[in-house]
Parts: sequence; structure tokens; C-alpha cells
Amino acid sequence: MKRIVICGMVCACGFSTHLRGQHDTQISNYAFNQIFFNPAFAGNQERIEASILQRSQYIGFKGAPVVWNLSVSSPFAVLDTRHGAMFALNSDNIGALNKLHFALGYTYWHRLPKADARIGIGVSMGAVSYTFAPEGEWVNNDPAIPANAEASSAAFDVNAGIFWQGRDFSVGLSCTHINQPQTLTNSGKNTFSVGRTFYLNGDYHWQTPIEELELAPSAMVTSVNMSLWQATLGCHAVYKQRYWGGLSYRIADALGISLGMLFKHVRFGLLYEYPLSRMIGFNIGTTELFAAYLFDLNLKRKVRKYKSIRFL
Repeated sequence: MKRIVICGMVCACGFSTHLRGQHDTQISNYAFNQIFFNPAFAGNQERIEASILQRSQYIGFKGAPVVWNLSVSSPFAVLDTRHGAMFALNSDNIGALNKLHFALGYTYWHRLPKADARIGIGVSMGAVSYTFAPEGEWVNNDPAIPANAEASSAAFDVNAGIFWQGRDFSVGLSCTHINQPQTLTNSGKNTFSVGRTFYLNGDYHWQTPIEELELAPSAMVTSVNMSLWQATLGCHAVYKQRYWGGLSYRIADALGISLGMLFKHVRFGLLYEYPLSRMIGFNIGTTELFAAYLFDLNLKRKVRKYKSIRFL
């Protein structure tokens, strides 16, 4: 069963004449890693942030997705205007298929004094590449995957987004793979099209009656080509702005629990997801680990404090 499912996915990616599907990495700790799906988040904080994330999905299922994300985001000022810059690198392996995506981005931030908020408009450009390298059990006795099927190709990629940051809430809207890059196999006959992926997410900050305890509910909706939809709901409890724990629910797919803390300039967290779909009988769950190092900056302007779990 395991081999049939994974081989079916990689065969479709490597050999269909024209394919569209979900290509972006699935991240459950999206509230702490927005730079991966919305370039407009770059420079939203008063510091440089370098982060790394590792996700092992469907542990115990051979060939299941393994993800590595690396990003750097920084604000900078030009005269009296605020800007942001970012770099992101993503590696996503599933079975015999490997995806590598990198992007460089820029964001312009505009203050809205009357609304006590700011809005960022960002764009990033880079490349997305796919490598299909079947070997071992992916090839043996399977006529659908010939032994010489190895293929690799890359294409130019464009992403854009907008981000609203208020004092107590934030909302982001973004689209990745705007130009729907198309990659080809080495034979040049088969097209692998990366569909546009839309993200809408937001969170709200609420100070509870208990001193130094805050709640931050959040939600994210993802759509591929406005046809495939996925929604995730979550809520974090934050204590003393240093420690947090939370629950998340990806509709009809998984239930997660997460913990994290901020220690001086280092922020780190972990998450475990229990599958709720039909995959429940073939794995023991999903883990996600991330860490970030924060470099404080002085942009020589009045700092306004916005309440958000991402500012921990």
C-alpha cells in the first residue's frame, strides 16, 4: 500500500503530459514562518531574523515528505521610509521527487497613523526546480517507472503579497507562483506546471483577565488555482511574552499541539500532529521543529509596539 501511494504521486509528477496540484510546502507553524508564503511579511519587525525549520510528515511511512526551510528577513530604512528584504530557501523531498525553491524579496511598508497600523506590499522572485530520481524499490518490477527516468529542470518564479499589521490583529493575503512556471523533463516532451497558490491568514491578540497571559487565535486558508482548498485553525496561549503553547486543527486532516519559548535572542518551537485522514493507519504522525535567531536593530525612528505572537 505504501509503495502504491508514493509511486502514484511521483509518477504523476514525472510523467503526466500536464499536471496541476499543490506544490508549496505545508507548514503548521505558519504563524511563526509567514515569510515562506508571503513576501510582504519581510521587515515587519525591528530586527533581523534568521530561521530554520524541519518538518517530517507521516513518520513511519516510507518515502513520506521531509521538508527543510531556511530564511532571513530584515527591515531597513531609507530616509523616513521603511522597507524590508528577505531570502528563503525550501527543500521538499517526497519519494523519488525533490523540489527546491529559493526566492529573494522586497517589501515596502507604509504607516497608517489614523488606523494605528501599517501595511506592507511585497514581491519576491527566484526559481523552482524539480528532480525526479527513481532508484531501488521505486523502479524494481514497476513498468510505469523506467530505470532511466531521472529528470531535472528549473523555471523562473514570481510571488507577491500584502500584509496589514494593526495593534491587536494582522491579516495577510498572498499568491505564490504567479507566473505558473512550467518545467520540462530531460526529454522536453512532458510539462510539469506549478499552479498558483493563494493564502489568506490572520490572527488576533487578546489580553486575558489573567495577568501576563494572552490568547492569540489564528486561521489560514490555502487554495491552489482557486479549486483545491485547505483551512487550518489554531490558538496560542502566551505567558509573559516568552512561553507559548497551542492547538491547531487542519480540517479533515490533522490535529496538532505545539510548544515554544523565547530565550534571550533565540526563539524555538516544536509541534506534533496526529493524522485524522485515511493516512492514520500508515504512520505515527508528523513533527515540526523550528528555531530563529533575532538580531536587534535601531532604525532611528519611533518604535510602535504591535501585539502579535510573531513579535515574541
